[in-house]
Amino acid sequence: MKYDYIITGTGAAGLSLAYYLSQSSLKEKRVLLIDRAKKNKNDRTWCFWENGDNPFETIVHHTWEELYFKSPTLDKLMDISPYRYKMIQGLDFYNHILNILKQHPNFEIIQDEVKSIDNQIDKAIVHTKNNTFEAHFVFNSIVFEYVDFSKSNSLAQHFGGWIIETEAPVFDPSKATLMDFRIPQCDETRFMYLLPTSQNTALIEATAFSNNILSAAQYDDMIVDYIQEFTEIGAYKILHKEIGVIPMTNYNFKKNNQSNVIHIGTMGGNVKSSTGYAFMSIQNFTKKIVTALEKEESPHLKQHWFDKRFVIYDSILLNVMLKKRVPIQQVFSLLFKRNKAGNVLKFLGEQTSFLRELSVIIAAPKIPFLQAAFDEMWQLIRRKKA
Repeated sequence: MKYDYIITGTGAAGLSLAYYLSQSSLKEKRVLLIDRAKKNKNDRTWCFWENGDNPFETIVHHTWEELYFKSPTLDKLMDISPYRYKMIQGLDFYNHILNILKQHPNFEIIQDEVKSIDNQIDKAIVHTKNNTFEAHFVFNSIVFEYVDFSKSNSLAQHFGGWIIETEAPVFDPSKATLMDFRIPQCDETRFMYLLPTSQNTALIEATAFSNNILSAAQYDDMIVDYIQEFTEIGAYKILHKEIGVIPMTNYNFKKNNQSNVIHIGTMGGNVKSSTGYAFMSIQNFTKKIVTALEKEESPHLKQHWFDKRFVIYDSILLNVMLKKRVPIQQVFSLLFKRNKAGNVLKFLGEQTSFLRELSVIIAAPKIPFLQAAFDEMWQLIRRKKA
């Protein structure tokens, strides 16, 4: 069966791309979306900061304009203007876009397992468990086993979260905790989120940056300990649990792209390697792909050479974390202590000028970061000689 475009994987990236296609001059193209799972569960929560609105404002679950940052050396309530911190729940996102796609009968969605994708001269072939499909372009967000992170700076951001409802109105839903590093670090980077959505409900999440993935019970223990030691939460019930792993890596995903196979989402390098944030990067990336297709240009997006500086920044920070040159809680404490929160978020969102970046960077511990920078430079020289 032939299609104009095939999208493999219907998570944030796949559905975002389908949405922007459906709102473009390409909305009459024949599009196939394939995923082995039905998107009928609230399996994740996306949080992100943004200046202004996005196409999904109607399903934004909650927003905050002030965020706490907490560590053993800093306790700060931060005005994050001009940004707002937003939360979108996974099931709301899935339902919203799937309902829109139902209005376009040329967008077909099937439940099947993608086994492989073959690039050919003028098309790509998708082999599933039950069928074979072809299209001029395939946009893939599925992480296959062939991705080898061993020669890159790579950590996992892994987490477990609860949505709880308390008996007493203990939360201020106008303020959220972005990072709380006061918990035991256990020789890695660990922190908590606390995102209240009403006086009685909140998402509490235990997060770690390491390659030591924890069990669900261990995340549960971290959350219980945090509630008991650092909050005034009394009686509560758990409404929902989530667990996940996000790669934080400077691996060059683009080298896996082929002429008719373009990777998106995690596979497209849309996860910010130093923070694990992806939602806004996915939106920007998929919108640019649709714009290129509308102009009949290549959907293989090229990054301007100057924008690659953010890859360098992320590689250095990953090096600092992997080599444990300085506790990351100290790094973020200094960044938020010495800079306006909005400027730090703008820097992490890769929207700053070079001069603004320097003003943020110099707040970090200089010797550990210089060591990491020289180490990354040496590794780059070695790779080019190999």
